[in-house]
Amino acid sequence: MPEDPTQLRVGLTGSILLAPVGTADPVATAGAWPAGWVNLGLVDEDGMPEFTPSTEVQEHRSWQRTFPTRYDVTGRSAELTFTLQQKSGTNLKLAFGGGTVVALAAPGDFKYTPPAPTAGLYEKAVGLEVVDGSIIDRYVLRRGFVSDVGAIAFKKDEITRFPLTVKPMEPAAGDVWLLAASNDPALAS
Repeated sequence: MPEDPTQLRVGLTGSILLAPVGTADPVATAGAWPAGWVNLGLVDEDGMPEFTPSTEVQEHRSWQRTFPTRYDVTGRSAELTFTLQQKSGTNLKLAFGGGTVVALAAPGDFKYTPPAPTAGLYEKAVGLEVVDGSIIDRYVLRRGFVSDVGAIAFKKDEITRFPLTVKPMEPAAGDVWLLAASNDPALAS
């Protein structure tokens, strides 16, 4: 492959989206995401999205060799980390693994109740849109859950943030994660 600086990309902006498991993937970069996807709002600049896939392998060694002679893939995993800035009912339920938000009798007052200790995982599909000028990439984790929540600080000199780590799980059908749509001409090479 020749060196081509036109194929360098940066994540200038983008969005984190949430949907019920089984929601349709985007099939194009133009226009809105399919029905069911909800934008989670502003993302902290210091907690921009990072996607980290990993492969677990079993190393095999032979008595007569110094280096390993075989590796077998025993598992694959990934995680998507990001830090949300906006507080909403959707974001609270994502961060805390479910629960309910209800309107109280006083107009404009709400109550959030976390999930019961015995509740199962709060499984969702997570979308990541990364924009670099006119280049748009739309990634989808088809089934996942928040495995870690960082410290949520309430300070007078900082915006409250929700640092989250999402781990994908095997969906009922299809790929665990994918680049569902991209208009990046670099993919053709």
